[in-house]
Parts: sequence; C-alpha cells; structure tokens
Amino acid sequence: YNRITPKGRPISMNETGRQMARDAILGLYPNGGTSIYDAVSSAWDDLCLDIKQNPQDRSIRMIVVLTDGEDNQSKTNLYYLINKIGFSLPNPSGGYFGDAKCKIPVFGIVLSASEASPDFKNLKKLTTSTRGDTAASTPQNLLKLLDKITAYYWLAAEKGPSTSLRE
Repeated sequence: YNRITPKGRPISMNETGRQMARDAILGLYPNGGTSIYDAVSSAWDDLCLDIKQNPQDRSIRMIVVLTDGEDNQSKTNLYYLINKIGFSLPNPSGGYFGDAKCKIPVFGIVLSASEASPDFKNLKKLTTSTRGDTAASTPQNLLKLLDKITAYYWLAAEKGPSTSLRE
C-alpha cells in the first residue's frame, strides 16, 4: 500500500489513479514478506483522515486487499486492528468498535490459501468486522464478492458514504 499511494492521500479512481494502481500492481514481485494488517491499518488511517479533513467529499471509500493470505511481517496485531476499524462489532460498552465517522469496509481476495487455512479465516474475521468479506480466488467466489462490493457501492451512493453497511 505505502509504495503505491502517496502517504495521506488515497488514490482516486479516475484514469490517472487507475493507471497508478495498474503500474504499481504490475511492478509487484513476491518476495516472501507480507504485512496485510500493517497495510490495512495504514490505508484505513489515510482514508479516515481524508474523511475527517474533507467532510464535503462524498467519495465512496473502501479497502480491497489482494493477498496470498499469509501475514508474516505485520507489527499490527489482528485483534488490535479489528478493535480499531471493526465498526460492525458491538463493544462491551454497548457501542461499536472503530470510529463512527470512518465506516470503511474492507474486502479481501486470497489467491492461494484455502478457506480452511488460518490465514484465510483471520482475514475473513477482519473483513467481516467492517461489513466487508473475503473470498478465495475461484470465479464463483470472486463473482459473489464483486456482488457485495457493488451492493456496498450502490448503497453508499444512494444513502451517502457515511451510511455504510451497518444499517
């Protein structure tokens, strides 16, 4: 994430942003080190800051994770991250985890791990805590995930990006 987008400013999905994302993805090579939780935490921080600094911006924000499923380098703990961004989970105080102003769903696409693997299950815990979801990369699973992403997009477009999927 940090190598693709300028720190503090998410990529807009206009033609320039799409080209930046394409170029960055094409320049990626596996090297055995994966920091999923650190990347999601950093992306969420940037998106949340952008929401708070630009409340008039009606952009629909979401995070999509494309991974081999094994987080083996993060300094960020899964459960710390869920507490930080998991706006769909009730907390012991009667509210919800996360920041009420930053209801940002996370969606995951896992390329090589099976749905039974601990890495897949952990990413699924994270994504569902944000009303997102995770799919293994079969055509059927990817179509279902794309349907969920599209449903979120249209709901947010209709009700506003801060509405999110909790309602």
